[in-house]
Amino acid sequence: VSCPCALGLATPMAVTVGSGKALNNGILFKDASALENIGRIKYAAMDKTGTVTAGTPEVTSITSVSDISTKHILHLAGILECFSNHPLARAVTAKSGITPPDTYGLMDEKMTELIKSVFMDSASSGILSIRDFSEVSGGGVQALINNHRVYFGKLDFIKEKVAVSQDISATCGEMARKGETVLLLALASKVLGIITVNDTIRSNAAEAVAVLYKDGVIPVMLTGDNLFSAIGVAERVNIKNVRSDCLPTTKANIIRELKTRGITAMVGDGINDALPLTEADVGIAVGSGSEIARDAGSVVLVNSDPLSLVKAIRCGRLTLRIIYQNLFWALCYNIIGIPLAAGALSAFDMRLTPVFAAICMALSSLIVVGNSLRIYFADLSNALLLKEGALELTKIQTMGEEYFRKYEKSADSEGIIHETTHPAANPDEPVFDGFMGMAGNVSDASHADARNTGNVEESPTRVANIIIDGMVCEHCESTVCNIIKAHVTTVNIVISHKKNAAIVEYKGVINEAILKHELSVAGYNLIKVFDDSEKSV
Repeated sequence: VSCPCALGLATPMAVTVGSGKALNNGILFKDASALENIGRIKYAAMDKTGTVTAGTPEVTSITSVSDISTKHILHLAGILECFSNHPLARAVTAKSGITPPDTYGLMDEKMTELIKSVFMDSASSGILSIRDFSEVSGGGVQALINNHRVYFGKLDFIKEKVAVSQDISATCGEMARKGETVLLLALASKVLGIITVNDTIRSNAAEAVAVLYKDGVIPVMLTGDNLFSAIGVAERVNIKNVRSDCLPTTKANIIRELKTRGITAMVGDGINDALPLTEADVGIAVGSGSEIARDAGSVVLVNSDPLSLVKAIRCGRLTLRIIYQNLFWALCYNIIGIPLAAGALSAFDMRLTPVFAAICMALSSLIVVGNSLRIYFADLSNALLLKEGALELTKIQTMGEEYFRKYEKSADSEGIIHETTHPAANPDEPVFDGFMGMAGNVSDASHADARNTGNVEESPTRVANIIIDGMVCEHCESTVCNIIKAHVTTVNIVISHKKNAAIVEYKGVINEAILKHELSVAGYNLIKVFDDSEKSV
């Protein structure tokens, strides 16, 4: 009667059924520990491109800042990007019409015209030569084309290679504030042009994030794109915690920091995400992503639907709950059955017969099996999740910041997030950018500006989140914007009176005392300046 069959079946039976249920929903768990850990996660960190967005960006504009035509700028960028598998590279290559066979051997008329236009004297041989191609994760690509070094990538990457003028930096800033991903094409001596790329939000992404909040999971966006592009996407899906301009090592450091606060999952699709995927407690690879990412992850979302993340988490939680129930039943059965088999009721002239003991033993195992099969009948349909997501989105729109404050308070009991004197401030989350308190839509009238001065051209750019109380309208935004610009060397600035905050990209230093005094004279109260120098990673 005390056979440990039920106890032995309690965990593997639940894990087997849970894995099968997940597989039916397009989720592949590579091991049992991933299925169990995903049910305990506190943070869901996710990449932007290819995860929150569709991963099929399109070229939106081509701007020449030299005497080279936009057509030739696009074609030259396409030659470089042919050798990269990044989603942005695929977008540029598709727009240019350049294919790998175009990048070697004898040049046709189109390629000859391109090389002559860009390099002037490099087409005489009639042969296209591309050597020393290299790709910097999160930065860009470079190669020797007919013995001329050519670079293509993000502004910071290009600045390390080529002198970039203030006007070009300002133009890039204006484009970035529109939510575009800005890429520059340059030779060793000058910048040739600017190409902007934009991506679309995945369908169901906002609903998936809303259900994550409902289930007590805190979503975090980690992206290599600029701050304003990241904010543009995060606002549309209601992700409060954002870190922009991330290299793979930066993402890994953030994951490492989050793991000290709770079980952390990382969702990604690209080569850049391989390192953070392996660093996380649960690495979740999007099936449409790179093979390296799929190999690095312990979970694969086959159909790339954002709701699959919610399904995976719920499947893990349900499996854990069933495991606990099975173990409880099996232990209780043995605790009761062993004394009975030893004759605990013999004083009452009651004894267990072998037949009855065998039946009890079989039933104990059948109960464990039957309870585990309940996982298979759980409703993880898109219809249910979309309904829950829509209801949660309605709550978010109705409650605004109060909705997110509720989750901050619940996390505070675990020492993860501590509420501060101002609802938009969050100093105990040092791993994130200043967007921490900027959930929801920033006003269309929010002010954005770009300014550079020659004295600080070589100074590093920093980002600060300035919490300001007392703004009630767009006129207040304009007043605060002018005060900040008068005392801070701003590169970009976004202000929202609805969020009582300003995100400032600047050079030099911010004198908080002077800024606080000037704002107080105008009737505003500076609560706190959270500078990127305060980040722990």
